[in-house]
Amino acid sequence: LVAGTYGRGIWQTPLWSAGTSLSAASATPASLTFSGQVFGTPSAAQTITISNTGNTALSFSSVGFSGDAADFSASGGCLNAPVAAGGTCSLQVVFTPQATGPRTAQMILSGNVYGGQFPVDVNGTGLPSGGVTLTPGSLSFGQVADNSTSSALPVQFTNPGSAAVPISSVSATAPFTIAGDSCGASLAANSSCQIEVAFAPIQAGPATGLLILTDGAGTQTVQLSGTGAAPATDILGQSSMSFPATPAGQISAAQPLTITNTGDLPLAVYSIAASANFQQSNGCQGGVAAHSVCTVSVQFAPAQSGSLTGALTITDQLGVRTVGLSGTGLQPGALSLSPASLNFAQQQPGVASPPQTVLVTNSGGAAAANIGFQITGPAAASYSISSTTCGALLNAGGSCAVQIVFTPAATGPIAAMLAISSSTPGIEAAYVPLNGTGLLPNGLEATPPLVQFPAAGVGQPAAPEFITIRNAASYAIAPVSLAATGPFSVAQNTCTGPMDPGSTCTASIVFQPTATGAATGLLTVSSTAVAAPATVALSGAGFSFTVTPSGPTAQTVTSGQQGDYKLVITPAGAQGTFSFQCGTLPSNALCLFNPGTETLNDGVQGNVEVEIYTGSSGIAQARPASGFPPAGLPASALALSLCLLPLALRRCGRAWFAAVLAAGLIAGLSSCTSAIGGVAGSGGSGGQSASGGTPAGTYTIPVTVTSSGLSQTVSLTLTVD
Repeated sequence: LVAGTYGRGIWQTPLWSAGTSLSAASATPASLTFSGQVFGTPSAAQTITISNTGNTALSFSSVGFSGDAADFSASGGCLNAPVAAGGTCSLQVVFTPQATGPRTAQMILSGNVYGGQFPVDVNGTGLPSGGVTLTPGSLSFGQVADNSTSSALPVQFTNPGSAAVPISSVSATAPFTIAGDSCGASLAANSSCQIEVAFAPIQAGPATGLLILTDGAGTQTVQLSGTGAAPATDILGQSSMSFPATPAGQISAAQPLTITNTGDLPLAVYSIAASANFQQSNGCQGGVAAHSVCTVSVQFAPAQSGSLTGALTITDQLGVRTVGLSGTGLQPGALSLSPASLNFAQQQPGVASPPQTVLVTNSGGAAAANIGFQITGPAAASYSISSTTCGALLNAGGSCAVQIVFTPAATGPIAAMLAISSSTPGIEAAYVPLNGTGLLPNGLEATPPLVQFPAAGVGQPAAPEFITIRNAASYAIAPVSLAATGPFSVAQNTCTGPMDPGSTCTASIVFQPTATGAATGLLTVSSTAVAAPATVALSGAGFSFTVTPSGPTAQTVTSGQQGDYKLVITPAGAQGTFSFQCGTLPSNALCLFNPGTETLNDGVQGNVEVEIYTGSSGIAQARPASGFPPAGLPASALALSLCLLPLALRRCGRAWFAAVLAAGLIAGLSSCTSAIGGVAGSGGSGGQSASGGTPAGTYTIPVTVTSSGLSQTVSLTLTVD
């Protein structure tokens, strides 16, 4: 049984039925690289030392090669006898290239190690027979800024012959320079050395030159070329930006900021960020091309009232530049209503009631435009707006009034809703419930007269709401019938028989939306002893959402690095609270989300960043410093892992160990897996391998977003090289 622990190495112990004990090994050096070798000739042997890093003897049964296997051979003492714990053995590896060019293989030792095989990478380069050579024959440095020095490029000097070659001189014509020379005064037989060349232009325009090497075989040259270029610039269009007063929660019109590059080389732009209360969008993500301009759009988005300042920070290859930002945040407009509801006295159907007044006050700090009124609900026709004093603009602190008249179109309780709104963005609508009763001397009553269901996912049923039905007549009535319209249905009904005067029964109503947005319906309660039915207004909101990637859905990283993806979530129909979960991950990978959960209003887009960490080092950086054991790891799993250690195994009784092993292998081991991703907002992690790294490969990772019983999945692609 092999257990890998974070930061504590690998522990192993033989199972009761095991016949072979496993050990562990390491190689020094970790890989072998041979210099250029003439095709068909053997190189000098290189030695690799194998160390037994396990707790039992290490035995290898065979050694072989994969890849360009015929180019390499090995001999030595690692196959002759077991290597004791802590001991070493050596192998001598010879490179005999069977072709020219790069040659790669993997030496594989088979033995009692985890997985049965221990691999070591080996590689070399086959050279054609002949005299000394300089490769490549030419170097191109591309564009390099004036009065600067490029990165050095290497030239390989190779002597495949059997005798040393003396070197008289190595030089480069201006504006090229020798940046490094490992060749010395001579080059030994069957060997190579490296010369590094750099380009240091002092003026704009193309330049050519030569690398000249004079040796005992003659003069060797390499063609050199490059172009001097005026350096990039990052000229900002302005040093500060001032925005008009804007209500908190709203966004001002965008103002442009230009970045101008007058140089011959592109300007690399690393990041552009706006501080709190401001936001930006830009077309400079790819940098600014030579002699080009890009534009950053900046907006004022105050989260509070008062004088607010900030900065736009631009980080590019020339340094960090800042632009001062300022604006004044205003308290947004807000609608306050008095009274909170209107209740009309019983009224004969078709007869108008005296008007009742609702006072609308703008209690915010900014004006509200176009105050509008709408009466909604199945009984909306029983109410009307008789007059209003609200005009095109309601200033901060101002008030206006609207009068409502109740003219019942039916008998029994009649309810509707007065919605009051403004066309100004950011001002939420306010509502006044309207309640009245059409006079019914004898008949049915259904309460409550208006049922508002919480938002539910499209196709998902909301929790049922209960309706009480009462015989308000002075005599018994026949059994009642119930019918619901729209995405509403009757789930349970206790009104199955005749009803005595004053008696009640109940029914439950279920809301299951078929589309997003507001939904209304009507529950009708009727009986053949009663002239007019009772009705209940039903309302709810259907909810759904979309998940779309923002940016690339495929990334390539090195094991130990992280891949970052962005998703855009847009709810439709109602507010939603979202949670996130990653599906299957590669080995030694961890998935985190930022934020861990998110609540968004209808139509408001939200962003979530998916961070996938690879390799043990990447997971270590992402793991919270919560100590050991990890959060969520049950005590039973911890006790089991401790008993698996050699020291604890001697202290645990065999009977106790068997009991814990039976119970803990199911619960404990699964808990250990989940504990790796136990931080807030995590999406889980991959399994671990002995090397601690995420294997190279391309992985498809499903990311599931869930809200109100609905789930959507986006597939992300991660390539580990």
